[in-house]
Amino acid sequence: MALSDAVSVQVHGLAELERALMQLPEAVAGKALNGALAAGMGSIRKEAKNLIPVGTKAHYIGKKSKGKLVQPGHLSKQLRVRKLRNEKFSSMYALSFSAAGFYGMFHEFGTANMPARPILRPAFDNKKDQALERIKERLAANIERQRKKLFEESLRAGR
Repeated sequence: MALSDAVSVQVHGLAELERALMQLPEAVAGKALNGALAAGMGSIRKEAKNLIPVGTKAHYIGKKSKGKLVQPGHLSKQLRVRKLRNEKFSSMYALSFSAAGFYGMFHEFGTANMPARPILRPAFDNKKDQALERIKERLAANIERQRKKLFEESLRAGR
């Protein structure tokens, strides 16, 4: 999947959290934001795992003579959340299949001989609201934790 095929989500209306995030030092704010985004992606990843069809017997990936025999559930173990971009107060994450799960994209988009049986997009559609709530909750908690940590460090430094 090309980056241009990705779904982009921008959260607006979280002015209080944004102001609080901007008050933190850049490195600390980045940790708070990335932790929250990773938590939100976890909701979508879990849903995708549940949507992946699981066979009942081992099967070959690739040609039988050169391929690899894998156990049922192999594809669900190949889901990866990756950080694609990390900027000042902006990050981009992607949910995709690892190289060993390359055939997940055949399910997602289909082939000349197989219709598409999407996994990633339905997972996003099913859990985007829950993921957003989780991001908001985790971001608020991370900001508060970082504020307390900075305050305690400033007290120790002041003594």
